[in-house]
Amino acid sequence: MISITVSNATLILGAHAIFRDLNWEIQHDQKIGLIGPNGAGKSSLFKLIIGEHSPEKGGAVIRARGVTVGYLSQHPEFEPEKTALTLALEGNPRLAEIEADLRRVLHAHRRIGAGHLRCVRQDRGFFAGRLQHRHCR
Repeated sequence: MISITVSNATLILGAHAIFRDLNWEIQHDQKIGLIGPNGAGKSSLFKLIIGEHSPEKGGAVIRARGVTVGYLSQHPEFEPEKTALTLALEGNPRLAEIEADLRRVLHAHRRIGAGHLRCVRQDRGFFAGRLQHRHCR
């Protein structure tokens, strides 16, 4: 299954053609890395894929349903009071949900005691976003 398709993409920034008629597919199970000299267009390609840049007329970037792309700028500007974990959680809402679930488990652990923590059912409760307790025998 194809996750991302770049089709006939030409990217011109200012008076410079970064690339012309680029065709590229990324399969769902592929892990890729871009290697090249400074100014070769690696970051520009990522910006094209995430929608920060648009291809010239006739080109397209298509992402399959449910595909997300993470991108960290070469020169990020972060609020100094935020931790790396906070910034990572802001970049992925699902991580924030999981962290909230973990906090609920920790709270339940403190409230009911360590011996009963195994009563939290991960198969139906924790990962579905709700905690279910059952009584241990």
